Amino acid sequence: MSLLDNCGLGHLVLCPKVDFAEAFAPSNIALIKYWGKRDVGYNLPQTDSISVSLDPKGAQTKLTAAKCDQLILNDQILESQDPVFIRLFSYLDALFPCRVPLAVHSHSSVAIAAGLASSASGFAALVLALDKLCQWQLEPTELSILARLGSGSAARSIYPKAWVRMHKGQDPSGRDSFATAYPGGFSDACLGVVPISCAKKSVSSTKAMGDSVATSPFYGQWPRLVEDDIGAFEEALGEDDFLKAAHIAERNSLAMHALMHTSDPALNYDLPETLAAKHKVWQLRTQGLGVYFTQDAGPNIKLLFLKDELDVLLEHFPQMDVLHLPTA
Repeated sequence: MSLLDNCGLGHLVLCPKVDFAEAFAPSNIALIKYWGKRDVGYNLPQTDSISVSLDPKGAQTKLTAAKCDQLILNDQILESQDPVFIRLFSYLDALFPCRVPLAVHSHSSVAIAAGLASSASGFAALVLALDKLCQWQLEPTELSILARLGSGSAARSIYPKAWVRMHKGQDPSGRDSFATAYPGGFSDACLGVVPISCAKKSVSSTKAMGDSVATSPFYGQWPRLVEDDIGAFEEALGEDDFLKAAHIAERNSLAMHALMHTSDPALNYDLPETLAAKHKVWQLRTQGLGVYFTQDAGPNIKLLFLKDELDVLLEHFPQMDVLHLPTA
């Protein structure tokens, strides 16, 4: 059986029904993290996770049939030996061994491989464009499964302007591992991206996850911690208490990075500027400001706060890129 057969999507064929198709998918940031995979080949997570889409940050992708595969990323033609080219078309080949060649034109408004979920929005936009190109008319959960096969976090980027829960599932093939959107949101919630570095990560998330699962003496506690944090976060969502949710998110982020710090070899994505930003957040909280942070696998951090604190925080983080998060 093929990869798609195992996932219940074996009926799909990559055969264009229209001349071209274009789609956008947002980047997303997990506030309750997933860290570790129960199956690397299917990109199946060890735990559930909760994220929020970061519209309008993300990827815009256009597809057309072509004589040979071509990838243009941010107006640059990538060679076939480029790792990004290889990853994208290897993904398509694994799903559709008899597919037609494609020209893929994609523009990402987030830095590539810098811990800002560029692969999540990239693969989600690709899947959404494929659905239009081939006229599949898939359900969101089916699109989420397809995106997950390209990047674990991409399963959550199918949904724009939404708070999203990724379900780890139980089935070995991943038929029940997909994301769904919550119907509501938080009032006046903001996220500020504090750019530290856009350089490519020295260690990929997949490699770092594998090391943590295999070697951190504390990894066994991680699934239960995530389960508890998801329950608490959903309570905060139901109460429209964003600062409570932000507190849980910061604690969860620190726990994830503690797994990396205690892996062998140890891994620390922080730069000096990252640590300085964290200490500034903690100091501001002692002064009465409601601000928290979260950090993915990279040096950049994101601040979580209510709209009332925006002007004060911009004084302390003038380079911050502010996004207003989805509301009910």
